[in-house]
Amino acid sequence: MSRKNKSKTITPDILQDAVRGAFIKLNPMYMIKNPVMFIVEVGFFITLVLSVFPNIFGDTVLLCLSIVYLLVFYSQKMNIKIKA
Repeated sequence: MSRKNKSKTITPDILQDAVRGAFIKLNPMYMIKNPVMFIVEVGFFITLVLSVFPNIFGDTVLLCLSIVYLLVFYSQKMNIKIKA
C-alpha cells in the first residue's frame, strides 16, 4: 500500500490568522453584538479582578455566607424545601 502525501491541517498561516481573529473577537465593541457573550466577558473580568483583589469591595464574603446560612437555617426551621 502506498501512502499519499497529506498536507498539514494547521499551517503557520492558518494558525496566525486564528490567533489574530481570537484577539480581535475579545474586543468589547465586537462582543456587544452578541449580548450573551458580552455578559460572559464582563463576568470573566469581574471574577478575574476579585480573584486578584478579593477584598476590593470589602468583606462581602462574610456577608454572603451569613445570608446563605440564614436562608438555609430558616428554610429548615420553617420546613421549606429549597430546590438546588
